[in-house]
Amino acid sequence: MHKIFFPDRVETFSSEAELARFCSDYRNINAGGGLISNDRGEYLMIFRLGRWDLPKGKQEQGESIEQTALREVQEECGVPAPEIGALRTVTHHYYERDGYRIIKHTYWFNMHLSGEEELVPQREEDITALKWVGPEMLPEVLANTYPSILEVF
Repeated sequence: MHKIFFPDRVETFSSEAELARFCSDYRNINAGGGLISNDRGEYLMIFRLGRWDLPKGKQEQGESIEQTALREVQEECGVPAPEIGALRTVTHHYYERDGYRIIKHTYWFNMHLSGEEELVPQREEDITALKWVGPEMLPEVLANTYPSILEVF
């Protein structure tokens, strides 16, 4: 089953073909992101615009979606390239910008960072904090995130 997250509702689709037909009425953007873990079993979260989120961003021309995900993690978190694993899931969400109705398809990859890298938030992207979140803090952090991010976990 596929879901598109709208600000006021969630639309569900039973097949790729049904999802593609629906999305044909919108501008579609691909993005890549990562669910990054470390050796302690924690996850790297970013704080942007008042909510906890995961690093992600739009695919640039000529990039594979894996390259996009790695680049965005590096840019938004100021860390070296993590080890990239399997595709975890794809989320879809709707927003409006500059008069366009957009559906963003975000390809989420499992990623891993070893070591104690200094975390540097990309402030020009409105990221004000980065935090490693352990299992005990995860419910509190996920209570202040987006529904599409819950799908990633």
